[in-house]
Amino acid sequence: MRICMLSSGDLHRPLMNWFAIYGLVEWSALASMAFRLQLFHLSDPSAASNTILDDIPRLSAVLAALRGQSVGADANLTLGGGDTYLPGLFFSASKDLYGTKGIADIEIQNQLGLDAAAIGNHEFDDGADTFAELISGGSDVGSILGSAFRGTTFPYLSSNLDFSSNADLSPLVKPGGAAPQGNSITSSTVITRGGEKIGVIGATTPGLAFITSTDGVTARPVVSAQDLSAAEIDALAVEIQREVDAVVAANPGLNKVVLTSHLQILDIEKSLAQKLRNVDIIMAGGSEARLVDSNDRLRDGDTKQGDYPQFFTNAGGTRTAVVSGPGDYSYLGRFVIDFDASGNLLDSSYDPVVSGNYATDAQGVVDLKAEALVDPEISRIVNEVREQIASGEYGILGYSDVFLNATRSGTGKATDPDGVRTQETNLGNLTADANLAAAKAFDPTVVLSIKNGGGIRASIGDSSSRGPSEAESDDILGLSKDEGAISQNDIKSTLAFNNGLRLLTLTRQEIVGLLEHGIGALPDVDGRFPQVSGVKFSFDPAKDVGSRIQDAFIHDDDGAVIAQLVKDGQLVGDAGETFRIVTLDFLSSPRFDENGNYTGAGDSYPFPNYNLDGSAGEATVSQEVFNRINPVDLKKQSLSDGASTFAAAGTEQDALAEFLKANHGSASKAYNALDLGAPADARIVNLGFSGSSLFAPVTPTSSIDLGGAEIVTWLKGANVAAVSGGDETVRFVKYGADFSDPEVVLEYEFDGDVQSVASYTDDDGKSYIAVAMSKDKTKKGHVGFYEFRDNNTLKEKFTNRVGYLPDSVAWSENGRYVVVANEGEPNDFYGSDDGFDPEGSISVFRLNGDVEKLNNKHRRFNNLDASKLLADGVRLSGLNATENPSLDLEPEYVTISPDNRYAFVTLQENNAVAKVDLKSLDVVSIKGLGSKNWDGLSVDTSDKDGGYQPGDRDFNSLYMPDGMDSFIAGDGKTYVLMANEGDGRVRPDDVNFEAPEDGTYSFGSNDAGNATEQFKDPLTGQTIYVYSGDAGNTGSFEAEEGDEFFITTKYGAIADDDFYSDEKRAGKLDGPLDNLIVSGDGEGRLKTITDQNTADSITAFGGRSFSIRDANGNLVWDSGDQLDRIAADYTLYDDGRSDDKGVEPEHVEIVTLGDRSFAFIALERATSTLIPVYEITDVNAPKHVHTFYAGGSLSPEASVFVKTDDESGQLLVSSEVSGTLDAFKFNVNMV
Repeated sequence: MRICMLSSGDLHRPLMNWFAIYGLVEWSALASMAFRLQLFHLSDPSAASNTILDDIPRLSAVLAALRGQSVGADANLTLGGGDTYLPGLFFSASKDLYGTKGIADIEIQNQLGLDAAAIGNHEFDDGADTFAELISGGSDVGSILGSAFRGTTFPYLSSNLDFSSNADLSPLVKPGGAAPQGNSITSSTVITRGGEKIGVIGATTPGLAFITSTDGVTARPVVSAQDLSAAEIDALAVEIQREVDAVVAANPGLNKVVLTSHLQILDIEKSLAQKLRNVDIIMAGGSEARLVDSNDRLRDGDTKQGDYPQFFTNAGGTRTAVVSGPGDYSYLGRFVIDFDASGNLLDSSYDPVVSGNYATDAQGVVDLKAEALVDPEISRIVNEVREQIASGEYGILGYSDVFLNATRSGTGKATDPDGVRTQETNLGNLTADANLAAAKAFDPTVVLSIKNGGGIRASIGDSSSRGPSEAESDDILGLSKDEGAISQNDIKSTLAFNNGLRLLTLTRQEIVGLLEHGIGALPDVDGRFPQVSGVKFSFDPAKDVGSRIQDAFIHDDDGAVIAQLVKDGQLVGDAGETFRIVTLDFLSSPRFDENGNYTGAGDSYPFPNYNLDGSAGEATVSQEVFNRINPVDLKKQSLSDGASTFAAAGTEQDALAEFLKANHGSASKAYNALDLGAPADARIVNLGFSGSSLFAPVTPTSSIDLGGAEIVTWLKGANVAAVSGGDETVRFVKYGADFSDPEVVLEYEFDGDVQSVASYTDDDGKSYIAVAMSKDKTKKGHVGFYEFRDNNTLKEKFTNRVGYLPDSVAWSENGRYVVVANEGEPNDFYGSDDGFDPEGSISVFRLNGDVEKLNNKHRRFNNLDASKLLADGVRLSGLNATENPSLDLEPEYVTISPDNRYAFVTLQENNAVAKVDLKSLDVVSIKGLGSKNWDGLSVDTSDKDGGYQPGDRDFNSLYMPDGMDSFIAGDGKTYVLMANEGDGRVRPDDVNFEAPEDGTYSFGSNDAGNATEQFKDPLTGQTIYVYSGDAGNTGSFEAEEGDEFFITTKYGAIADDDFYSDEKRAGKLDGPLDNLIVSGDGEGRLKTITDQNTADSITAFGGRSFSIRDANGNLVWDSGDQLDRIAADYTLYDDGRSDDKGVEPEHVEIVTLGDRSFAFIALERATSTLIPVYEITDVNAPKHVHTFYAGGSLSPEASVFVKTDDESGQLLVSSEVSGTLDAFKFNVNMV
């Protein structure tokens, strides 16, 4: 029984556990325990970025505190898992301070008291000569801490590397199995502690040549990639077992063996644990997995990736433990374990209270009461290096408002944005974009950029808060930087290898092979995972490796498709067609095995071989193949310096610096693409997440700028599109063959603003158009009927008065009915003394075959029972709405069923639909559409969160549809599709003045000259002049730049909701306070419906979706959160609309081709015209099958499908803001 005293550092542990450990109470396990080992282990202890400068001394304090605890150990070991240094700021600072790069890194390992360290891959990154100097030391290499640099005081270990062909390292190699020797490399060492010998074996990834430049050092076994096959793992086990057997045989009585390995992929070590004999502990380096036990505390922002430790039954039938932990000094591993008298590890002796991965943040030091235990020599080194690199910390090259993510990996959950080796990240996108821009500046034919995530070494920003870099200053240097500033050091840290950029010409098939390889290691964390620009692709992780990509396309800067690569999992187009790309020299440099056979390139990427030099016996290609690939290294092209000069032109660091300077060089232009979870990724789309999809977007067959485009209809007999433009004019557009060469053949001005148009072509091929007009929405409008003639003229048939503001008109397929939705919208003074709210209504025209009016009926809502409407779910919310529902009901849009029997009319603000019987001309029903519960969906409700950042939100919304269409499905029933845009009632609705800058303004009827703006008074028609200053004779007001006002002489300058508003920001509600949209930080932006909120729930405007309903208005299916996500997938989501109604689905157009039906959904608030296409043949399971995109158009308002045959046609889309008309080709073979 062991009796010992507790040190002061022990007090953070629960007391009863220490009683058990130290024998102060009975512990039966002690009876079988013969030897206790305490192993401290460091995974990848390299200084990857400035953010860990504080972690290095803190780790020394944590280590000292733990070493000071008496845990009854018979022996203590401290081992490193390889990658003891990494090119970057910390590494390079040693050259100026101490004489050679990396001296500080090595001396810190010495001061920590490493007994041995595995050889990793990064030890070779600066060349074998540097590695050799750092091992051997000497005054000619440098000096540190006032003395000549002593080199390593510990041996580097690897049992499967051959150094014989390298003149720098081979002299340092010593025979294995000896006691630890500094300044050496060996395969194994035997350490005597506590009266017993412990064998320590080293192993390095056999894929070394795929991830670094080895200068002739070779690894066994020979492998085809870094991610080993089962056979290659078996071969590696043979190599390691050979060394284990030799050590055990040479040391009788040695029965404890530790393998310290650097194999990059944790699963390999886990497999080895089951294949090896006589290996008790495997300390796995390179993978940096966050393994924790039940008692470990993770650092803020970190997530668990696996259990610590993991026990396996080995090939000898005993137990082997695998331990690992995060790198970069962020955690210290401590593994205390017992062995029986035969040297067998007792996994039951593991205690999570004692062992695990200890966080080395400030809290970790405090928990151990280790504040005074920082190693003074380590502290001195870190401070010297910190001062050395400070001069580069204030060279500002750009700004970011968001955290730029280079975290290796995360939990794999949908909400987790980590990491750069498993998914797309914003930092990966940014540096890939920068490489593409640099390449295009040299060669404009370059279209695609690809790099490996493993080359992105450090995040930029504040890792603890996941925010931008904090503001900093240095009083000694007299320098400072603002929040979000990106420094020279940031770029050096994140792109520590500073690879050169290389241009190559590759075939379509070769490019797809690269992309397949990049995702091929998933779900494993692997540095080969790609980060890309100029290409988008989707993949199914459940598919076989090499066949995972489902869709892929190369696109230009506007998102237009240059070339489709893969569709539905199949290579499309000419496999041999070539494209110019930019990649990294490391990633694309040919690699060869010991026999000279070509084995691929860096990270095993299957770039084609382009080697011409066969002098060393390596495989070569013909001059013709070389010329086709045409490799060009940009850093060898004598490029002129740009705005940044700290890194050589043609390298990654310089590309990023120049890109930031040019695009994000000031705080006002800061990069702001928030990093999100995989479902929101837009370039590399993982189809394993629900709702994710990606298709190469169809771009327009043709486009024409009409100067105004709202509603479009197709005059079939004339082959002409008629487009209203938001004014008095309708423009008639004819097309050439295949809808090319659109041309305006007639501009016709009507008597009033054209609100809507509809058309009909009779059996004789005559085309007619119905035009809804309104001069003033406070007065009744008109609908005119016209024949479009062959000479491109219009002949009026008749005009008839209808209701107030005829906002939508529809013509039945049989030509016998025209239905008009008269919105009856209140004027801008609604809620004031001058308010006017006309009644909404429906007008129905019955026509004969010659488009002559037989009769018409004007359906008012003046006799409706408000209580019944409310009971049916109809929203009545306006002034005096329940007293006179006809004033509150606002018909928005009308469609007629394909059987010509019914018209369906949306009452948008009322969240209802009216059904009209066209035979009786009666309103059959008005049905409320209910509310949508967002539970289980993912949505962004804040416009201040830096981008599309969806998540679970607790609220409801009213569907409030605008446009719609109907069709008869395969079951013979009629269904109606509705675009659930949402709309509130805010008055005044318009503004007439926007402040150009901060200041005091005045207004009046006096023309004093130099007016900032002038316009007609909306009440009196008198001219109002607005001045900067006090020149106006009526009133004055204060304004900030961009503030909007509605100015009249009577009411002065008011905001756009001062008279009436039915909306309120969620953050201004009194409750429910447990709802984060109400009380959460930054989430209170959502616009809610004041009359729908309750003490227990909140309700917002619009469904952000499209719905399928039956002919009675019952919900059949809703698209949920898909439409916002689709816009985000194409990087066309406007975060400025997140607090409002998202992408605001505006219009639906349906076409049936053959026996399949499709719906085209116009998204009004995407950042360019975007039309998702759904197949709706099965109304219970619609599927997103394609997407239309017009980069030069904005805010689609309407569309019409023009059939060219039974299985194809063109979708004509009119976009309001851009005033354009786009034609998109579509056929069933596209899906």
